[in-house]
This record gives sequence, C-alpha cells and structure tokens, in this order.
Amino acid sequence: MPANRIIHHPSASVNKQRVRFAWKWLPVWLVLFSAGINASGQWVSKASGNLNATSTWTNLVAGTGHITTYANGWTGTFDGGAGALSAGDVLFDNSNQFIGIVIDASSPPNFTLQNAAMVVVTNANFQKQGIADAATPPTGAAGETIVIRSAHNVTINTAFSTNGTIVNNGTITPTSTLTFNSGATYVHYFDGGTIPTATWDAASNCIIYGIRFQTGTQPAGQGQIFGNFTWNCGRQQTNYPDLDVLANSGHVAGDLTIASTGTSILRLGDSSPKTLNVDGDLIV
Repeated sequence: MPANRIIHHPSASVNKQRVRFAWKWLPVWLVLFSAGINASGQWVSKASGNLNATSTWTNLVAGTGHITTYANGWTGTFDGGAGALSAGDVLFDNSNQFIGIVIDASSPPNFTLQNAAMVVVTNANFQKQGIADAATPPTGAAGETIVIRSAHNVTINTAFSTNGTIVNNGTITPTSTLTFNSGATYVHYFDGGTIPTATWDAASNCIIYGIRFQTGTQPAGQGQIFGNFTWNCGRQQTNYPDLDVLANSGHVAGDLTIASTGTSILRLGDSSPKTLNVDGDLIV
C-alpha cells in the first residue's frame, strides 16, 4: 500500500500544536474500531422519514450461512447460497459490530462491499437488516449504531444527542439540533454528499471513509468546528479531493488524522492560500 500523500498551496499553512507522522500502517478496520464502532443496539434505515419514527428503521436479524472478510479489503465470501446476501444489505458481525454495506452479491460465493470491511471475520455468523419496523426509534445511547442506507433521507426532526455511531450512506437533514458527544462517531460512508450540520464535542469523531475511484468528490459540510477529523479512504484513486472548505471556514478542535488516501493524494487547499486550524495533533 502506498504512503499517504498530501499536497498544499505554497502559501497555505496549518496551525497546530504538534505534527506526528505515523509511518506504520494500521489496518483500516482497526483505525475505525478504535474510534468506537462497537454497538450493542443497531438501527438500519428502511425508508426515508423522521429519526424518531419507528417506521424509518428496522433492527437486525440473523443472516443465512457464514461470511469471511479481509483486512483492508472490500471483497468477501459467503456460503449461504443465492439470496443469502443481496446488494444493499447492511452487515454486522455477531458481536453487533458494523462490517459494511454490500454492493454486489450476484456471483456466489463472492460478494463486494462498498468500502473496505470495518471488521474482519472468518467463516463467521453474521446479522443484517430485517424487514419489520423497529420496536423503538434510536436513542443515542453509548454503543448504539445507526446506519442510513443509500437513497434514504433521515430528518432530525427533534433535538438528537448521540453517544454512539452514525454511519451515513444517504442523507441527513437536520431541522432540529444534532449533537455528537464525547466519544460519539460519525462515518461518512459514501462519495460526495454532505456532512450534516451538528455540534461536535472536541472528543467526538468525524471519519471520511467513502471517497473512491477517479470520480471521488469531497463531501460538503466541512465548514464546521469538528472534534477529531479523520480521512480514511482506501478506495480513493486518481481524482484529487481537498480540504479547502475545512481550511477556509472549518476548525479541528481535536486531532486531524490522514489514515489513507488510497493510491491518490489529498490536498489541504486549492490554488488560493488557506490556513487550517488544528488544536490537537496532525497525524499522517
């Protein structure tokens, strides 16, 4: 795997307390696991709707057969036969940890995830989203994982404060306040899109995980005061996304970590000078 590559305008600057270069590669799933994806309650969107409506969500059911995933890989195998997995399935292991979202399962026993597996399992039982409405809406409790699927728009219609994890593969529309408390994690799982406007504790985590391929597009919504901000896009290729909006109008109150840029680079700014404020460490 190539080293992370970052370029910036010669007049750009990074205000920070310390810069720490971590040359030893860690598996992508380990970086994410350490950020707090370890759920005891799980909700997967089944339709667009309000966050506090049970009809927006479904809970998990046991999957058929067993699956295998690989460190830093987006392919896997399953032995449940045709129909055991389908595109759009949201996979968890039996310890309630989010693995990833399937984009292709048309050639058993192989399947492909949208991004690298967040958890490595070997010939293991698994869980995926059910069909029935959830018994209750998400609560924001510590250890809770909420997954918003592609094409679903979840509206934060009442104030929501989370100590858990939100994995966003769709759209979040806050019409009320959204707060990520200390230890809470937001995972931007897809290419482009918008990071929701929120209040971010200095010890919360915003992880950009889904920028991929030649058409990779940086997410909107960077002009906020974040806690810890991590760029970890192992499928990123030749396009050059940048953090110019973060540098121009955002702020990182915790650490800024560049964990993976795939085979591409990440620019800290565009053609004009920018200053990126980082209160914690810059970790590359």
